Amino acid sequence: MDPTLLQHYLSADTWEYLDELSVKDAHQILYAGVAQALDVGLVTAESVMQEILSAAVMARLVSATEAVLTADTWNAFVKRSFPEKFTYSPSHYSGTSSDEESTFGNPRSSAIRIAPQGAGSTGPSHATGGTRSFGATLEEDCGVQHLDLEPRVLATDVSPVDAGKFRAVISGDGRLMTYDNQYAIHTAGTPVRYVVTVEEDNSAAIFVDQHISAEDSRRAGKDGMRYRALESHAQIDGQVACAGEITVDAGKVTYIDNHSGTYQPTGRHFAAILRVAVKLGILADKAEFAQFVAQPQNVDVDRGALQKLLSDEVWSRLRK
Repeated sequence: MDPTLLQHYLSADTWEYLDELSVKDAHQILYAGVAQALDVGLVTAESVMQEILSAAVMARLVSATEAVLTADTWNAFVKRSFPEKFTYSPSHYSGTSSDEESTFGNPRSSAIRIAPQGAGSTGPSHATGGTRSFGATLEEDCGVQHLDLEPRVLATDVSPVDAGKFRAVISGDGRLMTYDNQYAIHTAGTPVRYVVTVEEDNSAAIFVDQHISAEDSRRAGKDGMRYRALESHAQIDGQVACAGEITVDAGKVTYIDNHSGTYQPTGRHFAAILRVAVKLGILADKAEFAQFVAQPQNVDVDRGALQKLLSDEVWSRLRK
């Protein structure tokens, strides 16, 4: 692949990163080697890789289904793009990651297919495309103090973290900022984990993966290593009101759902959190929404259906 095919679709910083990667050795451009090769933190490396994959879709080099960032999709992309760097063998093209190429943390649930509204929905449907409990709660302003979800995955089953380093600061203009209020959260179109908890004063606290833009990461330098991503929703506990996945552009939420196998929030929980998000002013003007309806089976807590909602209908109710 000629990397210049992607230049038009990339930010200047990411283009520089891709230019750097194109001259690296094979092991440095595989998923597990990118952060070290670029001398950046893992969160930044993932943002760079996701932007490159998204650009490849726009340049029609890969299909949209290959643009969800995992170790396998990235490794398959670079092996096709730079075949001269890899000696052919079945293992190279098997689509299976070696131990050295494994992802950090649990695979992101964003790989689940989002059904179009009305296709394969579960539960009685509301005009918004969500369940009736979602629609009914969306019509109210009931707060979060009564919400308290029990985890299906225990905190003892995951690596402990300092939760304070995932708590977003909300700026005066309604932007999600890193825990130290230095940079706006920016996920480059990639859904990341969030958890909302209820504080002692019944206000909501938002915990989110600390992704920042490539430009801010370059500005932060090695200090950017302090901005981390959660491996599981279970790493944040307390009185949990909702959890799921979210995309954030320069601090503003552009997409949000309730997809958490750990906490399995219902439509009632999700709608209440959307009300809170409106009050805080963190939603982008054209934010989109999807509702996850859990159908757990045995130990598979992530089993269920993710249904795209009619965003205009959701917004019409949120603005009342």
